[in-house]
Amino acid sequence: MNIENFIEKSSSKIGFLFISFIVISSGVVSQILSCQTQKYLENSNLGKHLIGWLIFFLFIMLEGGWSFDMDTQNKKDSDWSNGNAFDSLIYGFILYSFFLLSSKMQLVSNSCFFILLFLVYLLNTQRLYWKNRDMITHKENVLFMNITKIFIVLACIIFIYGFNDYYRYQMRSYGNKFTLFNFIFSGKKCSKMM
Repeated sequence: MNIENFIEKSSSKIGFLFISFIVISSGVVSQILSCQTQKYLENSNLGKHLIGWLIFFLFIMLEGGWSFDMDTQNKKDSDWSNGNAFDSLIYGFILYSFFLLSSKMQLVSNSCFFILLFLVYLLNTQRLYWKNRDMITHKENVLFMNITKIFIVLACIIFIYGFNDYYRYQMRSYGNKFTLFNFIFSGKKCSKMM
């Protein structure tokens, strides 16, 4: 698969990560759940991660589900009620894992990373809108794809840098109490809100 096909097929998945971040970040509706459920979700990291994974799965299914076998996927249109649920669960897990790792950055790196994801989503969606309506020349299409490639590479660099920077910061902060498992899977209770 060449890079253009990869970007064509993967940019919406990268943009999906941004959309999921916005949805999860705005989710303060847990107070409508029963007290026992609220307490479980408040105190259980496993419950929080399960809900996060299921949110990713849900949004993938709302898009019609994703499949690893594109030939089978393209045989028939699918929607939320008949998409490939098993492959979508796996995609949801993969994207949730990237989301979880990307949340392990300090503010500047995290902000730059999500701005780049937003730009990938924005540019690719607009490019496809224009392309599907013959409103863009081949040269302009290639230009937008090249810009998208640059943003994806920059996002990967910032992701790696930001994760490593925060990892080192947490190791220094916690010393002997630091564990990789807690670093990745534990929720962070912020002691001081700015």
